[in-house]
Amino acid sequence: MLLNRRPKRRLVGASSVRGLALISVLWVLVLLTLIAGTLSANSRSSALMTRNIVQASQARYAAEAGIQWAFWGLLIPPEQTPWIADGSTYQMSLDGIRISAAVEDEYGKIDINIASAEMLQRLLQAADLEAGRAEALADAILDWRDEDDFRRLNGAEDDDYFSAGYSYGAKNAPFDSIDELQRVLGFDKVIFREIRPGITIYSGRQLVNPLVAPKVVLLAFTEQGEGAIDQYIEARRQLHLSGLQPPIEQLSSVYFSTSLKAVNYTIHTQAVIDPRTQSGIAAVVRRQGKQGQRVFKILNVQHEQSYKFSNNEP
Repeated sequence: MLLNRRPKRRLVGASSVRGLALISVLWVLVLLTLIAGTLSANSRSSALMTRNIVQASQARYAAEAGIQWAFWGLLIPPEQTPWIADGSTYQMSLDGIRISAAVEDEYGKIDINIASAEMLQRLLQAADLEAGRAEALADAILDWRDEDDFRRLNGAEDDDYFSAGYSYGAKNAPFDSIDELQRVLGFDKVIFREIRPGITIYSGRQLVNPLVAPKVVLLAFTEQGEGAIDQYIEARRQLHLSGLQPPIEQLSSVYFSTSLKAVNYTIHTQAVIDPRTQSGIAAVVRRQGKQGQRVFKILNVQHEQSYKFSNNEP
């Protein structure tokens, strides 16, 4: 007679159950720690990104505020000493943001759409180019902006550009910006950087006003050395701040005219929150309206980081 035997059950001890439970709890804790760490890292990253976006926006709006500040500076009545438009740096702090602004009168610069070959050569030589290269670049500028295809003695027309490997030829039209000058055959960034403070397309005159002209222009059209030019620039700034007449007769040249009244300006502003967060703007503006009702029309605006503000603050 066979007896029905039930299979023996393996009993799990209480200690084993507690061990399994403990391991499960530890794994859950590890998983929760990883999730918390990931969320924390993402939160810090998001917070940092948000802060950077906020600061970048603050810097941009502060730089725009610098443009309005410059408008105010130019509209100050003569008896209260308005800003001098010779590139001098003005600075202020706005809610902890350092704002720098400088204004340049376009009549103090050489108009590359109007300037003669001699004016261009002298400007280039003031930037330490030897005479032969300065003459070649001046001719290339004239060939770029004139309407014909006739090559000047040292200039450059379409065939010269194609032979040099360029995919374009001479424009045969006026410059639309000073940056376009870098497309002229023979130019490079070093030359452009040296003459950039002294060139414009917003003057429309062959003459320049020495009372607001930058150093490179004064060097180009006078026989004075750098030391004398630096002294002249400082003297005209101090006389302006003192409400006295500028040194009209101190420098003379057939290319100078002190009767040119400012119409167009370039305003440079820069807002700095910290070394990694800053914003710069360059705006070309036109002054218009009657005395007491003057307003500014913005002709061109660009974001820039490369403008070098002077150490001379009124």
